[in-house]
Amino acid sequence: MSALFHFNKRERNGIFVLAFILLGITLYYLFMPRLISSQQENNPELQQKLRELAYFHDSLNVAKPMEVQKRPANSLEHESSKEEFLGNKRYRDSGVSPVAELHPFNPNEASEEEFMKLGFPKWLAGRIVNYRTKGGKFKVKSDVRRIYGFPDSLYAKVEDFIELPDTLKAKSPKLNPETKETPRHEKIYDLNKASQEELTELRGIGKAYASRIVKYKELLGGFIKKEQLMEVYGFSDSLYYSLEHRVIVEDTLAVNPIDINTVKLGELSRHPYFTFTMAKRLVEYRERKGAYQSVSQIGEAGILNPHLYAKIKPYIRVSK
Repeated sequence: MSALFHFNKRERNGIFVLAFILLGITLYYLFMPRLISSQQENNPELQQKLRELAYFHDSLNVAKPMEVQKRPANSLEHESSKEEFLGNKRYRDSGVSPVAELHPFNPNEASEEEFMKLGFPKWLAGRIVNYRTKGGKFKVKSDVRRIYGFPDSLYAKVEDFIELPDTLKAKSPKLNPETKETPRHEKIYDLNKASQEELTELRGIGKAYASRIVKYKELLGGFIKKEQLMEVYGFSDSLYYSLEHRVIVEDTLAVNPIDINTVKLGELSRHPYFTFTMAKRLVEYRERKGAYQSVSQIGEAGILNPHLYAKIKPYIRVSK
């Protein structure tokens, strides 16, 4: 039996070498992360490079972060959402205004090429033309802002050149010549309050869509604007524009924000607006620097790029 545990000199030397290698690997994984973290904190240039790489990684994942929310890869809506995100990124990253040739225009008549000459990104010009093709019409200037993803900065530059009135004159309700009664008003639904059954009363919303809307609301923690309906799986632009006048988000207090000082990595990464990388970066920063003192600290510290920070800001809070 003792012969089983007997090693010659060559075998013993091999065991010592193997043990030394294993010890070295163990020490490497124990101390290298701390050493790298220390180097990052003492090297602002290295920190900036790492943040840029992280921003790039997020940019590839954030357009539709939850797999359940992603539209089919071959759909026009999916391609449009990718172009929209990349277009918005170009607006953010460019220090120069994208507007090229400002002149009066009617958004109900302008071609895609004309929009692009005015400084509209291609994805936005195409979305406006597609909206008109499906029967959409702009009545006042501010109607163009209903186009999903329309940048506020662009609207501010072109507003004075839009050949539409600022507002419409209020019309008195017409009486039915037979009944002499005023027409019925359509019921309005608050997306944060309406039940799944109530949502099915909307034209074009069946049980499947109503279920997805409610589930997405729960994943988000509540809607902050009705345009978020277009983030629901399978929800097309045309369907949204056909019912947008019947939905509102009036009670934004219904939003249930996440406490970033107590949330765990797994819970945070399940939110539709957080990729795993984003969630990990927020949690690791908290573990290194201590509890967040304010939500604005995320933006000021450059943990996330400005676009992502603006998107998640309504859904996070800091415990006092």
